[in-house]
Amino acid sequence: RSTRTPHRYTLDNVGNDLVRFLDGVIGRPAFISGLSSGGLVSPWLSAYAKPGQVIAACWEDPPFFSSETDPLVGPGITASIGPL
Repeated sequence: RSTRTPHRYTLDNVGNDLVRFLDGVIGRPAFISGLSSGGLVSPWLSAYAKPGQVIAACWEDPPFFSSETDPLVGPGITASIGPL
């Protein structure tokens, strides 16, 4: 069984790993796509990758606002889990 270090799974760490992957393995400008949590990494790469690394990005179902406790529209997370 592999070990896990929860505090190391941050968007910055994952994003920086992917920047290095694009640089070292892909080695040319890339189209990127992310689904769900990858839909958060994809815009991160769009913003922070090296200039020219990302040609275009697709964000599928990114949970940008799913953790809002008081969203502008709809019941939000408090309706699902109760008062915070």
